[in-house]
Amino acid sequence: MSTINKLTAIAIAANYGSYPGDSLKAIKIVKYNNCFNGDIAYAVVYEGQDRDMYEKSPACHNIQTIWTYEDDLVGEW
Repeated sequence: MSTINKLTAIAIAANYGSYPGDSLKAIKIVKYNNCFNGDIAYAVVYEGQDRDMYEKSPACHNIQTIWTYEDDLVGEW
């Protein structure tokens, strides 16, 4: 699982799934509340990974998809 900060999430979405220096291609970015203190966290799903891995994780609550490569969907950051 790849947890990122908000600025990194925005940069990946703005570059259609790419981050400078990263050879992996992102296909989805989610925002969620972590199970430890409820803080908002951002995470990325890369090609070849389970698209629903965060939805399946007991550590992630209130998951919202905020960007997908296919739709260039941008939700509320």
